[in-house]
Amino acid sequence: KDRSIRQVIVINPCLSKEESYPVKDQTAYIQMYSGDEQILFEDSMKHRFAVTVEHRITPLMSVKKYVDSCQAMHARSFGLLVHTLIPVLETVEVSEGSIRSFLRIAEDDRFVDECRLMARTKALQYYTRNEDKDLPEAIQKLMAREEFAGKCKGLIVRAMLQRHKLAGAFDVISRYGYEYIDNRLLVSLCSQLIESMGDGENEELLCLAYELFIRGKANDTILVYLRDHYIGSLDQMNQIRDSLADLEIDTADIDEELLILSMFLRKPLKHPAEILESYMKKNARPQVSEAFLVFSAFDLFCADQLPEKYIIEQMKTVAAGEHGHLVCSLALLKYYAALLQSPEERVGYGWKENKTEPLQQISDEDKEFIRGQLEIVTEKGIRLGFFKYLPEELIQAYELDDRSFVEAKGKPGESVTIRYCLRAEGEKKREFRSEPMKEMFQGVFAKEFMLFYGEVLEYTLIRDNKMTDLTVHTISGNQIETRGKTKYQMLNRMLSDWHVQNFDQLDQDMKEYLMTDHICKEIFTLL
Repeated sequence: KDRSIRQVIVINPCLSKEESYPVKDQTAYIQMYSGDEQILFEDSMKHRFAVTVEHRITPLMSVKKYVDSCQAMHARSFGLLVHTLIPVLETVEVSEGSIRSFLRIAEDDRFVDECRLMARTKALQYYTRNEDKDLPEAIQKLMAREEFAGKCKGLIVRAMLQRHKLAGAFDVISRYGYEYIDNRLLVSLCSQLIESMGDGENEELLCLAYELFIRGKANDTILVYLRDHYIGSLDQMNQIRDSLADLEIDTADIDEELLILSMFLRKPLKHPAEILESYMKKNARPQVSEAFLVFSAFDLFCADQLPEKYIIEQMKTVAAGEHGHLVCSLALLKYYAALLQSPEERVGYGWKENKTEPLQQISDEDKEFIRGQLEIVTEKGIRLGFFKYLPEELIQAYELDDRSFVEAKGKPGESVTIRYCLRAEGEKKREFRSEPMKEMFQGVFAKEFMLFYGEVLEYTLIRDNKMTDLTVHTISGNQIETRGKTKYQMLNRMLSDWHVQNFDQLDQDMKEYLMTDHICKEIFTLL
């Protein structure tokens, strides 16, 4: 009734554009497809009004009775499509008869994006349910569109796998990722691609294979592919190797990679003995296994990391070989010394056994081995404190019982100087001396002292002529071993008796000392 109105604007929520209809004699003939359109009125000044304009909508015909007839004749009217399908788009199932209508909505840019995405999704769902049907060109073009492929990649991958289009499916996940895609689809795709590639390697495929491994979905095919091609962190490789071993799949190749990676990174393996044993049983390269054993020997000797029994046995083979490594000899001597230490003393060498366990015994065969290794290292001028824990009968010739050792660890080639004072207990006067410490082997430095009972050694260490550590360390002669038959031990025992004023015991020890000294002079005369 408002004479200023020039146009009627119809806005359908499912269509991308509004429709304008001219008003003549206060009447406009408009198209309304679904009944939920919004009506606006526009005057000559382009002002728009909604509820303030009095109006009446009068249908020109009843469409209900014509809809079925039109559908039966496969009418392709845009208005019919909007009227019949759009209101039920979310709930209706796609059928063979309606798939063409869904494809029309999916391709027609007159519909809003939400409707087209819904139509595309339902059309693709139809083809995944009916995998015997070929994908029409229209749906293939839709699948290639980025805005659709990124949102419905799972359906696209499923449809392509059903039709054995592996390359297409792999391209989708390579471009848009494999998040929110059914694991079963990914496992199927990954396995088929691996089998089709033979011995080939693909970086994206490796990433997918490892992702499935992390999800706990990797099958035998995927695990073997990872074994043959994947190089990751030491922890990742350890995990893959464990899974292969659980399924009794050959691990020789990944065993070698793990051994080399452990040495390169200088990091321990999760199960070194198991990996080395498995590797050596399967035509291992001797240079790799020997290098790892030498690496383990460095860990034992320099880092106090005790390996498992199998590695010790193999290390013995290397040490006893024609080209034995000095570090293996030192590591094995340290290992046997640890076996004979008290539980408290073992802690300093990384020993983690229960403290209530008895000390382990060393066989005669091992003693002969120790004797040979001692000869090797002492010929090189190497003498270290842990030698004192080896069997007494093996070290007597080296006069280690009479010695106290100061040891330090540093960088190979570093200059380490000991600044020390040797004084009687209770004596306040201190006279310090400085002497270089001998580098025994690869950054392990040592200095020997002979302390008598009641003497105290105070010292600090200077590295590369810089006193970075001001800590004063102390070794007391009261802590040294006084038992035994050496001249040094007998003298210390008498000093101990005097210190505690045990004169009866002192008298016995003096008689024993004089008798031993007399016997030695009578038997061992100079010629």
